[in-house]
Amino acid sequence: MTEEIIRADIYEMFKEAVNDGLAVVRQFEADVELIYRCFQFPIMSQLPSGFPTFRKSFMEDDVPLDYKSVFGGWGKERYHAPESIPSWKQFWDFARKDEHLSRFWEIEPHVKRKWLGSVTAYGSITKLVDRYIHVSGKKEMDEELFRPIYQEWERSIFWEKLPVNIVVPILGLMFSFDRLEIGNNTTVERMEDLFQLARNTRSTGTVSTHETVIGAATHSLVLRDWTIANKPLIQRWKSMADIGSYALPILEVEKFFAALRAETPVETGYSQIVATPIGWADSWQAYLPHVEVVTVRAYPDYFEKFGWSRTPPTLDKNTGKNIAKIFNVLKNPPDNRLVLAARRLNAAFLRANEEDSILDVTMGLETLLTSDTRTEITYKLAMRAAALSMIEQFEELSPEDVFKHCKKIYDYRSAVIHGSKKVQKKRIIKLAEGEEIPIVRLGVKILRCVIKTLSHHVEYLNPEKLDNLLIT
Repeated sequence: MTEEIIRADIYEMFKEAVNDGLAVVRQFEADVELIYRCFQFPIMSQLPSGFPTFRKSFMEDDVPLDYKSVFGGWGKERYHAPESIPSWKQFWDFARKDEHLSRFWEIEPHVKRKWLGSVTAYGSITKLVDRYIHVSGKKEMDEELFRPIYQEWERSIFWEKLPVNIVVPILGLMFSFDRLEIGNNTTVERMEDLFQLARNTRSTGTVSTHETVIGAATHSLVLRDWTIANKPLIQRWKSMADIGSYALPILEVEKFFAALRAETPVETGYSQIVATPIGWADSWQAYLPHVEVVTVRAYPDYFEKFGWSRTPPTLDKNTGKNIAKIFNVLKNPPDNRLVLAARRLNAAFLRANEEDSILDVTMGLETLLTSDTRTEITYKLAMRAAALSMIEQFEELSPEDVFKHCKKIYDYRSAVIHGSKKVQKKRIIKLAEGEEIPIVRLGVKILRCVIKTLSHHVEYLNPEKLDNLLIT
């Protein structure tokens, strides 16, 4: 059964207005007038590393035409004034008096501002004219094809709660699978080309991120079944461009990246929070889907120093399933200390300064492996970490290695905290095979392995049980 139109009166006026707009486009083309192409439309190609890369153009033949330009726009010569089309002017006059539309577009406080009609009533009509042509491939009205496009727009105005998926592109990694369930309503999946293009047309000016870094992702973390409160249009625009509006889903995102880092030492991160509307939409560029993007900087600094050109690691499905196990423990932790330590792991991966990272590492270890700050921390922590490595081996490290390395980590931490002149000497550790590595890298590895093992054996979140394990 076809879903009912919410407001039949608006639908009929809007259909007539779009039909008249299509007639203007046909006449415009018949007069051999030039229709501009979409400004800064993304063109996708591929880097040698396998990541997509994007550039923006408005001159090339594969850039679609912008039919909105027929009716003028910001920075363009006005070709056909919207108010000169009777059905358009009729809809604008109606909107100014309609209680819901007037409130949604906040017409009353700004009724004298000439630009308001261009971005509300007239703007909505021009968008649907352009969208209809790109989606249907026609320039004559076909109501069967027009109706679902209109309904997306209508829901964006009348639904009180707007359903969205939260999509977070995963930077600097390849995956050997197209899609993997990792939790309730949570997946890792390959991004389709149209979505890739759409997310690379939008950004926020609050955080500066390198465009090539933003593009260097093939898969994303997808969180389903989220909603946002529908507000008057300008307020909604501001809200969806505010990182604070995504505080709750970001908690889930951070747990995913902590689980990924606990399972594998790969370097990764994210640069966008993308909200994709479900069943509603009101802002398109040609045939691309509607997306709302907030730009963030949650990736290692070196990614901006040609990090996209390196050969990326590839995660297989078994690794993905192991990440899912840790992620689901972090989502419903038996003890909040796991979540606190996971935050420290994320921070340690992203710090530009090793001295800051080592403090994150040791705080994470103390959170999980100590309970009595009055006793000698280093020895107990080292013993408990070594005990955990007897339950699950910490990669190539033996329990004796873990014990010794924990003490070295705390030597470096102490030198950092107390401003010792020997801090540079203590930042490097020499392994048995003669290799020298930064102590912070070793600390991150041990914290990763501790989180991973405790996610598999949550009973040992009680440090006393670890002590009993050592005795027995």
